[in-house]
Amino acid sequence: MPQPARRSVAALSLGAALLAASVVGTAAPRPAAAGGGSEAVEIGLAAAALFAGAAALEIWTDRTVLGNGGRTATTDAVIGAGVYGLEDDELGTDRAGLGRVELRFKQEFWRVRPFIGIEGTTDASFYGYGGLMMDLWFTDNIVVSPNAAVGLYHEGDGRDLGHPVEFRTGIEAGWGFDNGWRLTAAVHHLSNASLSDENPGIETATVNLSIPLN
Repeated sequence: MPQPARRSVAALSLGAALLAASVVGTAAPRPAAAGGGSEAVEIGLAAAALFAGAAALEIWTDRTVLGNGGRTATTDAVIGAGVYGLEDDELGTDRAGLGRVELRFKQEFWRVRPFIGIEGTTDASFYGYGGLMMDLWFTDNIVVSPNAAVGLYHEGDGRDLGHPVEFRTGIEAGWGFDNGWRLTAAVHHLSNASLSDENPGIETATVNLSIPLN
């Protein structure tokens, strides 16, 4: 197998393992009123399809698609704003404004890079987390980034998610400018992976601006 193909298969395998672990946890049964773990499964399936498509594109075109896309790696500061609580169910929307700050490190491990962050809502909920992500460059500018994280949640006046430990899976997509800045949109699902009997979960959506620091 050619070297690019071996690298792609290795990266795809790692990404799939990360994705499977996070989805198995977040798709754990939720109360009937919350509608099960379908949101996590949908995000997981979409991310798996993206991983496979990007790996195949890299093998066929012999160009770097997975990881930094052949670009100079940078550590990035990310600011985001959006909506906390997308769904409308018997639990109530618990909808609020959401702000997010992340630091994404340039170091890659099998093309996967780590990040840390914190987000807060207008209902005084806070979530601090760390995780892994992979950039998939389908063109020189279009980037899609499946990601997974784990962290600590404080509900404040927002939704009680059942446990302070929460897992987050998501997909981010947008435009990478030639100067290294990015403008993207992201959707995420939070769940405690049934660490407690109550596991309502919640979905968020944000618009993010990524700024290279070096």
